Amino acid sequence: MNGDELRDARKALAVPILNAFEIWLKAEQNNVLPKSLIGHAFTYTLNQWKALCRYAENGALTLDNNLAERMVKPVAIGHGNWLFVGSESEGHSAAILLSIVGSAKHCKVEPWAWLNAVLKELPIRLTGTSSPDKPPDLSDLLPNEWLKSHPECRWEIDDIRKIERQRSKQQKADGR
Repeated sequence: MNGDELRDARKALAVPILNAFEIWLKAEQNNVLPKSLIGHAFTYTLNQWKALCRYAENGALTLDNNLAERMVKPVAIGHGNWLFVGSESEGHSAAILLSIVGSAKHCKVEPWAWLNAVLKELPIRLTGTSSPDKPPDLSDLLPNEWLKSHPECRWEIDDIRKIERQRSKQQKADGR
């Protein structure tokens, strides 16, 4: 399911559970010490309640933020490596390159193949053929569009990792 169908299913199935959970949280909040770990959990959950329930309003939203976490993970891991990147402007350049590579991966495009092709194509398209009034159309060089004409450059590592995670999870469930 996706889109409106998923939203409707969430409203029918998840919203009643969320409503009951909210009622329980509010009723039990007075029975826990506010400065205890569980007290902090109650307070945090109630303070974030509107954001927690937002996924039930739109079928395109996910319940978790795993995708966002995975997208920033390389930056967090490399933080120590980039501490001495050289200068603020070089750090800015590194951030741009990481964003470009991350966008390619998100669009399931092999970053090296795509960047290599785009960096070869840009000078050809930008040399004398465009005017300031009408810049050339480069939309076909966006990763998701470029992949349509270069399906052999699909980024498959994430798919392989997903299959491996599922296999590992199944093995654990089977007791192996």
